[in-house]
Amino acid sequence: MTDIYIALDPGVATGIAQHRPVYPEDFKAWERDQGTTCHWLDKRLYELVTENEEEVEVVCESYTISGQTTKKTRQYASLEIIGTARYLCQKYDVPFVLQTPAEAKRFATDARLKGGGFWTPTKGGHANDAARHMFVRLTKRGLLNIQEIDNAEG
Repeated sequence: MTDIYIALDPGVATGIAQHRPVYPEDFKAWERDQGTTCHWLDKRLYELVTENEEEVEVVCESYTISGQTTKKTRQYASLEIIGTARYLCQKYDVPFVLQTPAEAKRFATDARLKGGGFWTPTKGGHANDAARHMFVRLTKRGLLNIQEIDNAEG
């Protein structure tokens, strides 16, 4: 079983979420700039995998380049962070999972994040976008009871 999940919403301002399913109250989400995100991830994965010998999984928002990308803002920082995260996961033998932004936004609504204890009030919203990916992944792994969360909302 995975001991700790790390979720990333990559970009110039990167959202990071961290959760230990065994301790539901142990959820944190915050934002970092691009330059410190990769350094933090390297240090954190090293600590978890080598010092604590914990099972870790990293889930990250994907970034797809399409014909529309050239018309919109290009997110080179997103691509760089995704590449670095993938490399670090390979380096430390940690599973790395990509999820689409649409999947996270559609499924992990603000109400569900709040109901499940994954909401973090922040200015940029990137911490909550990382939390959305965490929420989706934990639900897929059967670690969140979505009916219970939805019933608590209503």
